[in-house]
Amino acid sequence: MTSPATNKAARRYTFRKAERITRRRILEALFDRTRPAIRRKAYPLLFVWQFVDALPGHYPAQAAIVVGKRRFRKAVQRNRIKRRIRELYRRQKHLLYDRLREVNKRGALLILYIGNEETTFDALSGAFRKAFVPLIERIGRDAQAHGHPDPVLSNSD
Repeated sequence: MTSPATNKAARRYTFRKAERITRRRILEALFDRTRPAIRRKAYPLLFVWQFVDALPGHYPAQAAIVVGKRRFRKAVQRNRIKRRIRELYRRQKHLLYDRLREVNKRGALLILYIGNEETTFDALSGAFRKAFVPLIERIGRDAQAHGHPDPVLSNSD
């Protein structure tokens, strides 16, 4: 058995293309407010999670990061915010992956930046942790209690 320190050293903190949401149907389902989803908000971030059976690839979760063009007209600003959020997710995703492997489920995560102005990395980091950890706990509870509620996103391709 490996020690936690060895396990942490072996962990890869990457965010590969296969870990990003690429299917339009999955992305549309995350934006659809009529479908059941787990939502967690910690200003300026909003997390939307749905269980998905038909997830391509071997990763337990896929993620997308969205920063609205209406709020940030310049691409430089949007890209800077997305880069910061991507870095936070990349460092914390192992918590989500571990929980999903425990309950043997897969899903999709949408991270929306809902703020009207840019925030510092430290402020963003605090908001990220404030919403991400409770989201993971809720995902574990819901997966163990009922499975996932949305058959539309199951293996029907």
